[in-house]
Amino acid sequence: MKKTAFILLFALMILSILPIFAFAANETEGSTVLTYIKNEPPTTEPDPPPSPSTQPTTYEINIPATVSLNTEQEIRFTANYVNVDDVDNRAVVVSLIGTNFDYDVLWLSNDSSDRIGVSFYLLRPSDTPLKLYFPQPSSSYPVAFFTDGNTAPSVYGTLRVIPSEEDIDAVRPGTYSGTVQFKISLGYY
Repeated sequence: MKKTAFILLFALMILSILPIFAFAANETEGSTVLTYIKNEPPTTEPDPPPSPSTQPTTYEINIPATVSLNTEQEIRFTANYVNVDDVDNRAVVVSLIGTNFDYDVLWLSNDSSDRIGVSFYLLRPSDTPLKLYFPQPSSSYPVAFFTDGNTAPSVYGTLRVIPSEEDIDAVRPGTYSGTVQFKISLGYY
């Protein structure tokens, strides 16, 4: 019995050091992905700059997150950078959207549902401010135009926000707030 156990143990040891193969039956397909990467040969000339028609359009426009009407009544738009094709007066356009307006008034409200109406005026160079009206909630009005390479607006760029004196006199003390929405898109000036 000792001999039989010894032979079985010895056979098991021999089998454990031999390579083991696995086989799969009934396999009809298989795949291997092969890749080869060929690097560009080094060049001594720098890449040419992209032509204006292939220049990627990139821009970063700054719109104030909050404005306290107690200390400032203007919203000024600026850009960190503007890269657009300078073809046919293309520009990045900032538009005021009339979603929250009641024709020409945006209502600021408090927790008690008291309201103060504010009106928006577009400041234009050498002209009187233009009061903005939104006959439909989907109406919008362009308020700033940024052209290629300019961080200051090429056209317009400042909104004046005027609270109604009548409303201010009639409401209780408190904090009144509302949200105005802007859309940034590519367009023409």
